[in-house]
Amino acid sequence: MTSSLPSKQPSSVGELLRRRLREVNRSRDELAEVLEVPGAYLDDLISGARRPPLPGRTDIYQKMTSFLRLGRNDLAACAHAERADATRGEAPAPEPGVRRLLLELCEPGTAQVLERRRVRQGSAELAGF
Repeated sequence: MTSSLPSKQPSSVGELLRRRLREVNRSRDELAEVLEVPGAYLDDLISGARRPPLPGRTDIYQKMTSFLRLGRNDLAACAHAERADATRGEAPAPEPGVRRLLLELCEPGTAQVLERRRVRQGSAELAGF
């Protein structure tokens, strides 16, 4: 099956779903029924409040692709790109004053562990806590 998408790729799964629903003249409720998911799940997915399912979720993507008459990999590729964009940026390290205040809120043992981790790993001292 060839893609019925124009050359400009949508920036999100929600945008793709919204556009294709309009183009094929179908409703969110119809898609939710086909996918056997609550309408609220689909609303969250389209609005961007929920991350798209993993691209390997063939149970969902195959049904969406068929219902929306998309190319075989259009939806999974869009989901993969969106999920990669969401995890690409790392949070910057807190300013030294903020770091000091955060460590003061911790139990002494936890503060020591975090400080050792900061010295060893750099800016990722608060990861995992």
